Amino acid sequence: MSDRLRKERKETDALLSDALRLSIEIPRNPGWWWEDVDNFGGSLQDWEFVRDDYTYLTEIGKSGARRLI
Repeated sequence: MSDRLRKERKETDALLSDALRLSIEIPRNPGWWWEDVDNFGGSLQDWEFVRDDYTYLTEIGKSGARRLI
């Protein structure tokens, strides 16, 4: 995993953790999330089980999540 993806994972996980602690659901609004399918090496059948590991908040999503929190 690249440094950029590690940073994105850390930021996304931190916001998700804060929201969960406060019982806030971060919506799956279009433009709020991006999926890193390029770095996923499994089959489509496996995707649903690991999707969250390859899904990150966009800058717009991070901003929206912060507002909700």
